[in-house]
Amino acid sequence: MVNLWEHIPATFEKLTDFTADKPFQNRVLPCLLAKALELPLDAAKEAFPWLPLGSGLDLAYMGLIGLSVFGLLFVFKELLVHFGGGWLAYPLSFTILYPTWVNHFWLNILRYPSDVPSLFFFALGLLLLLRRRWVAYYVVFVFATLNRETSCFLTVAMLCLFWTRDNRREMLQHWVAQVLIWLSLKGILSMVFLGNPGSVIEWHNLLSNFRLFEWFWEGTQVNMFGKLGGNANWLFFSIGGLWLLVPFLWRGLPLQLRRLVWIIPLYALGYFLVTFVQEVRAWNEMVVLITLFVAVGLSDKLKLFMRGASRRQPAE
Repeated sequence: MVNLWEHIPATFEKLTDFTADKPFQNRVLPCLLAKALELPLDAAKEAFPWLPLGSGLDLAYMGLIGLSVFGLLFVFKELLVHFGGGWLAYPLSFTILYPTWVNHFWLNILRYPSDVPSLFFFALGLLLLLRRRWVAYYVVFVFATLNRETSCFLTVAMLCLFWTRDNRREMLQHWVAQVLIWLSLKGILSMVFLGNPGSVIEWHNLLSNFRLFEWFWEGTQVNMFGKLGGNANWLFFSIGGLWLLVPFLWRGLPLQLRRLVWIIPLYALGYFLVTFVQEVRAWNEMVVLITLFVAVGLSDKLKLFMRGASRRQPAE
């Protein structure tokens, strides 16, 4: 992350003194945590000048990102256990590190402190949903919303998992509660940072996306990711290319996990409307979901292979 550029409208300093552009400043959770940690980490820098990075503020933001990665690793293992990974959940949990590295470092050029934590919050919220730990889920939902507006896809995940004819009323109540929480928090943050430059929704990205696909259609070379050969190759390498494996592993996925596939078209639509499509770092929650599909599918294939291998062994 140290090798990535700071976004000029949302540098670490601007975020921490609450002068960064919208919508980046509205993602306030990392900013509040970094502000609380800045002074003690500045003191640590003075006491241990050999520590990496340039300031206590750098250490604070990078530390929060690092803790999010470790938390994501442990929560992802629990998700794999829930979906029948068994002992394979432990080695396969490390697969989440690969697409996280690809999307948030290799194919990324800008560092945003809310991006990697959003993976952790989505994975944790999903785990709490599956365990029906509603009180803990709502706490996580609030923190996830203060971190990034894509927390709304936890609500979509809830409906995908639990919406049936028998519990429509319960799900409707949860949906209303989460929509009210989401709108209230985002409304309050919008009012608090009303005077900041920028806009809450970056609609100009929609025009950029149409223009980009027009260039592709015309065969115009768009060399935004030169190390991948330019043009649309970034699409194949996003999420580490794991999405290409999903159709081959689909039959081995449990029905409960398959239901979450409905998140993908809704996420893609929202992504196209408000985000520049070549910013693969913005596919945050999709990193967790696609990797979960692949890891659970691989665990099923490996268990079938090991059963077959054990049957072929001659009896002693």
